[in-house]
Amino acid sequence: MSKNDLLRLAGVIFFIFAIQGILRPLINLFLGHPAVFNLFHLPSPISLIIYIILLGVGIVLVARTKPFENEKK
Repeated sequence: MSKNDLLRLAGVIFFIFAIQGILRPLINLFLGHPAVFNLFHLPSPISLIIYIILLGVGIVLVARTKPFENEKK
């Protein structure tokens, strides 16, 4: 695996991790529960900020790296 592939894989993982961390509390909010963002037992606003940063880093990594060899363009 090349450095490009590792960066792209890290970007995909960051993106998926951030999306699930943001969407799960929002779905709970629509179901009538409080929206509590939880990441390593940090307070909710700090966890939300970290999730947003990870989402941005993931998007940047995927956008700036070359596609995988078997990925269609």
